[in-house]
Amino acid sequence: MFYLEKITNFAIGKYVKKLKKSTMKINSQILISLLLILIFTSACNKKEILDDQRDYALIKAIESAQNKNRKEIDVEALEKHALVYQKNKEKGKYCLANALIGYKLFFNHDFDKSMIYLKKAEANLEECDSIASFVYGLIANNLSTTDTLLALEYRNKAIVKDLQYNNLKRLPYSYLDKSLLLKGDSAKFYLQKSLELFDDWGDKIARCQYAKWHTDEMELDSIISYIKPYHDSVKFIGHTAILAETYIKKGSVDSAQIYVDQLSRYKGTNVTFYYNQSQLLALKGKYYEAYKWIKKAYNYNDEEWKFITNQRLGAINAEYDLLNAELQNEKRRVRMMMVYNIILVVLVALLCVAFIMLKRYKRDIDVKEIDIAKRKERFNTLFEKHREDYKMDKDNVLTEAMRNLEKLYEAYPTLTRTEVAIIWLLFMKCSSDSICEVLNITHNYYYQRKSAIYRTFGIRGKDEGEVAIERIVKEYIFLE
Repeated sequence: MFYLEKITNFAIGKYVKKLKKSTMKINSQILISLLLILIFTSACNKKEILDDQRDYALIKAIESAQNKNRKEIDVEALEKHALVYQKNKEKGKYCLANALIGYKLFFNHDFDKSMIYLKKAEANLEECDSIASFVYGLIANNLSTTDTLLALEYRNKAIVKDLQYNNLKRLPYSYLDKSLLLKGDSAKFYLQKSLELFDDWGDKIARCQYAKWHTDEMELDSIISYIKPYHDSVKFIGHTAILAETYIKKGSVDSAQIYVDQLSRYKGTNVTFYYNQSQLLALKGKYYEAYKWIKKAYNYNDEEWKFITNQRLGAINAEYDLLNAELQNEKRRVRMMMVYNIILVVLVALLCVAFIMLKRYKRDIDVKEIDIAKRKERFNTLFEKHREDYKMDKDNVLTEAMRNLEKLYEAYPTLTRTEVAIIWLLFMKCSSDSICEVLNITHNYYYQRKSAIYRTFGIRGKDEGEVAIERIVKEYIFLE
């Protein structure tokens, strides 16, 4: 019985965290839908007048966004318009088009591509300042599950713009989203600020969202009181799962049964239902049946991940084939256009340059090694001061890491700033306890990021990891 309890609690806890992470952006999407008001009509630079014919796709997309009819936003047409706006240096329209594309892709769950267009919009916000809060908010929501620190930075930018424009319709949602990125008293403070601006319906949404992301900090009865009013009006699966789990933790079998039964009726919620059913059966003392359900959940979850992985591999393979075909066509065109004697001259020139660069590189290696040693010495001196009750500034550590590993960050753009800082601290031979202390992160979060780093670099094994990090960091410092 004890063994079953341990397995059940561990597995369910792990899955709930995964469920929270996977649904955070979805919940953000619901809030954005409620927030989108008529901000686009005055968004562009006043010098750039919208023409009914020339800017048809942009005008139609604006109207669709205003009416919350995202299906009518034609991404392909907007992309074509954006190229024209960029060529004509119509920065306001270019910013607006990219913002709308990013908005549509965000709701299509294409978060990576959405971020690309939102960053393009951000780069031109000086011509579209009135939609700055909208763009910053979308970027923050995109980052919410990958880089909390950077997401918080963009959320603060959105709040500044909301206050600047006295946007009382967006401001309470901005405060709420910020509370979801924080913990403890800080989170409560921004929740309260949002509640001061919300109406009764908004209060229900805010309290429900807050409880969803702060279950570890709240009492069981408080979780129920925060989530249940909104759930009774809008039965969302994520809220149903939390209520089921909370009643199970309370030992309220009858109430828990109601929400577990609701989970069984949702499509695509097999794993959630299996886990909660296992918990409920264990609570009833039916441990053998509970074991069968949790085993069923584990097997289903494994198959789910296999399916996702195979899909991703198929997409990567198709992308590779397409790029390879384009490369081959390009090579054929080059061979037809180039003259053999020109190629020979180019090759000789390249060989000469390569020879000179090789000599210079060999000469500079010793200099780079000395530079690395000095960097380590400088950082370790700072760290020793930190150990002597001198408070090390986390921002300085992040800045130091990004400065030293700029080329590494460019080569691996999927890395977050926090992960780059962890790589730098590992290179400095800092212990896990020291890294967590300096970056103000939990050990659990540190090991998650470390595993992600190892996957990014293709590192296998703990022993190999330390040597590999040393080699990789030196390699990219040498590129400077």
